[in-house]
Amino acid sequence: MLRLTKKTEYGIIAIKHIINQSKHATNGDAVVSATEIAERFNIPRGLLGKVLQQLARHGLIRSIQGVGGGYTLAKEPEEISLRDVVNVIEGPLAMVECITIEGDECSQLDKCNIQSPILNIQRRLTQYFENITLADL
Repeated sequence: MLRLTKKTEYGIIAIKHIINQSKHATNGDAVVSATEIAERFNIPRGLLGKVLQQLARHGLIRSIQGVGGGYTLAKEPEEISLRDVVNVIEGPLAMVECITIEGDECSQLDKCNIQSPILNIQRRLTQYFENITLADL
């Protein structure tokens, strides 16, 4: 079954919350703490912290240190795709272990009768996730 993990779900929830808070901020750039997100959405604080650090390391959000610190968007919501978030947290989307959009090969390639259709579906799925921005959610 194709399914997003809890880590990815938490990352999307966190970014969406930051986006919503920014809409209500006077300067349009809210700083939201990990504790606020964890408490509001009942997410384990430690796991959320790791997810937020990953998102910050890859430039989707920005970490603000110090008193009153937290996280803010590093890009506009329209510039962050669902694929970006999934790739940062989980790695590249892959329907099966042996096929990624980059066309990685498996040991059974010469016997495989599903590579072409699965790769076609993989490309479409990746494009679909690329076309959904966080502004769309």
